[in-house]
Amino acid sequence: MAIESGRHMLDSADVAEPTQKLVAREKSIQRRQRGGNQAQTILPTTHDLSVVVPTRNERDNIWPLAESLHTALRGLRVEIIFVDDSDDDTPEVIEDAAKAMSSSLFHIQLEHRLAGDARAGGLATAVVHGMNRAQAEYVAVIDADLQHPPEQLRVFYDRAMTQNVDLVVASRYMKGGSYQGLAGVGRRCISVGLKWTARFLFPEHLLRISDPLGGFFLLRRSLLADVSLRPIGYKILLELLIRCPWRQVLEVPYHFRARTHGESKANMQQGILALLHMLRLWREVPVAGRIWKISLLLLLNMLIILALFNVSKSFYTHAHKLPYTRDRSLRLRKHSAESLPDVEHAIPDF
Repeated sequence: MAIESGRHMLDSADVAEPTQKLVAREKSIQRRQRGGNQAQTILPTTHDLSVVVPTRNERDNIWPLAESLHTALRGLRVEIIFVDDSDDDTPEVIEDAAKAMSSSLFHIQLEHRLAGDARAGGLATAVVHGMNRAQAEYVAVIDADLQHPPEQLRVFYDRAMTQNVDLVVASRYMKGGSYQGLAGVGRRCISVGLKWTARFLFPEHLLRISDPLGGFFLLRRSLLADVSLRPIGYKILLELLIRCPWRQVLEVPYHFRARTHGESKANMQQGILALLHMLRLWREVPVAGRIWKISLLLLLNMLIILALFNVSKSFYTHAHKLPYTRDRSLRLRKHSAESLPDVEHAIPDF
């Protein structure tokens, strides 16, 4: 595995200059219509980039985000996949944006998950849902709250294509980045603490990655082949870094912005879920935290050897004490017999 770090200053050429297009791949997808046996053929589609946006009650951020993505990704064939778990009118706002902005190069689609079992797992499973529906070679993930700068996605895509990397990860904690958008000292401490906990538990995967718990990244979709993702809570990037067979990761610094609309979903419960997520990964992925698993195995072997040594030593000592005790008993008996008076000489003559 290789990790690279890089700084990239965004300029107008990054946004306006078209990049290399992917080779068109024709696909024919058969879908069964509900309530019928006739198969529906979907026309082949080709995208340069798929962007997955998980949303929950973000109605005020949808239009600014969609417009920023449209500007930043101009010149690319892009599909924006909103996976929505909202209880307000966010789905209607997304549909309005789709009708107004969708074109042959910029397509918006909505995947609304009904309340209940469909939303189990939270934001992370929403991202998995969106990635399963993505069609482009590269898939990006960005939050809907505008704390992730949409213009950076073009930087991610260009760097991934130029350097042929598997993952591009936005980092708040490397030189050139900032996490000042985190609200409150408590949330910052929790974020930093969870980051170091993850890096400590999984050093083989994360030791050289400065921000393994972020939600702003781009990956090659082929990494998801034959991988079963089982995330908990919000830390989908951690799931991908541990379970997927990536070889090269590029980190790009960014400034985490303050939220302007809506309410943050981060709380103490999400921190607990992140710890449970790490525990699940440590237990389910054989190579995850391998150094600690080997260390525990060696420690267990040492304890077993020490216990066997103590048992053997105790048995050896006990076995050598028995002859000594028997000899001492015989000597005592002999000494007692010798000390008794001679009865024959002790009886006087009459």
